[in-house]
Amino acid sequence: MKLVFTVLLCSILSAIAGYVIGLKHKPEWPLPNKAVSDKPDTGTPEPLPDFDWNAEAPPAPVPTPDIEPEPAAKPDYAARAVLSIQKLTDKQGREIRATILSVKEGTVAIRREDGLSASFPLSLLSEEDADFCRYLEAQSQPEPTAEETIDWDAIFGD
Repeated sequence: MKLVFTVLLCSILSAIAGYVIGLKHKPEWPLPNKAVSDKPDTGTPEPLPDFDWNAEAPPAPVPTPDIEPEPAAKPDYAARAVLSIQKLTDKQGREIRATILSVKEGTVAIRREDGLSASFPLSLLSEEDADFCRYLEAQSQPEPTAEETIDWDAIFGD
């Protein structure tokens, strides 16, 4: 009970002290705006300078010859796809080690090393990792549709 009373008393004294200090150091109102201009405010804005429409235009920039940049080395996605565990990086630079389970319609499903599974949009990944996931999606076999029929006789014979 003493602790509650002590905390309450300190809070009340702090509030009173803040009020008294605020009264002693009361700012002028309205506050002076010295950061914008040292000139006295007359209430009317200064007129803009006249624009000379007949003045010569500045010289056009001199075109420089186009220098083609060296093509960047394309990453070897086929060699990377063989690895069972991938290191994926998001746009904020955070990394995660996981197995890519599937990539469908702009969403990647993964299983982390600790066994937790998750799926998220490719837009969260870095450009290189998102391109790699798109490569995996293009390389994956399409799932069979209901229209396709399976010839069981051809598979198992009579």
